[in-house]
Amino acid sequence: MRLFTLKMLVVSLVAGAFMLAGATGVFAGTGAQNPDLIVVAELSDYAAVGDDISVSASVANTLNRWTYARVCWFRRVNDNDGVRRCDLKLIGPNRVRSYTRTFTMPNAQPGTTLQIGVSATNANGTSFASDSLTLS
Repeated sequence: MRLFTLKMLVVSLVAGAFMLAGATGVFAGTGAQNPDLIVVAELSDYAAVGDDISVSASVANTLNRWTYARVCWFRRVNDNDGVRRCDLKLIGPNRVRSYTRTFTMPNAQPGTTLQIGVSATNANGTSFASDSLTLS
């Protein structure tokens, strides 16, 4: 069991490094490299400085059995270092776990670009997706 946990940690760190480096742009909205887990990330369609910004993500388990997935979020502003949070989630067979967060960026300027990314990792690999929004 410890080897499994170590493998998940290493894969999560590698996926997180790719996301923070901007490698997720190819998978804007939806992108899945691991057929066990399908990940979708979405931001509000429009936001101005001071508006509430809605972030939602879904992780679908396509397996016919329960699976643990390490689900990580990141938020990055104007290509600067971002905020990252990871949790271990148990997802039922053929089920979807959805997450929604709302926040405000009161000190942002018009033209500020916000990027979010979500990854999900199990024993068979990682899936990730990202989306971006430019404040008006």
